Amino acid sequence: MLVAVDRAADLLCARIADGTYRPSTSTPALVHLAAQFGVTTGVMHQAVRRLKRTGIIATCRQGRAVIADAACEELERRALASRPDPQPEPEPAVNRQITQLAARIRGDIASGAWLPGQPRTRRELREGYQVPGRVVAGAVRQLRIEQVVKVRRRVGVRPLPGPPSMAGPHQAAAESDTSPAGSVEASARLPRRGTPC
Repeated sequence: MLVAVDRAADLLCARIADGTYRPSTSTPALVHLAAQFGVTTGVMHQAVRRLKRTGIIATCRQGRAVIADAACEELERRALASRPDPQPEPEPAVNRQITQLAARIRGDIASGAWLPGQPRTRRELREGYQVPGRVVAGAVRQLRIEQVVKVRRRVGVRPLPGPPSMAGPHQAAAESDTSPAGSVEASARLPRRGTPC
């Protein structure tokens, strides 16, 4: 029975939220609402009593519910409270790792260690650069936005032809991470497709 009361209360709230029943006005007779919502009259009365306790219904007169003046604000507050928290931002250390990996990949592409059209899977990148998968995903996303690489499902990540963009906020990190020795080390660690590891 409580499930039916919850459902009737939710349906009435939805009608108030969409403007079918406006604040300071009366609903149709509770008998008719019960028939519309597919519940008994007793269940409809319980739903209205529950909404009265929460401040959405002001009162009941002559078998009709009177919508409270602040009903819309209360429903909005409820909706905000029931929303899940947004996805947390990655920690600063992860952001730094993503930026550094993107710079290393850019350097490898610029030095020719990773040739255009040569696809690599995210797993190969993760193992070759020895970083966690979410760092690889973040770096690939960043490089895709910068149009340095292209990602194709079931093929992998491949550099686009042309010089990679080294401008922007990542330039300092790129210059520090793409020394010739660093690029040679990275290309030595990164397995190439078709050759044994």
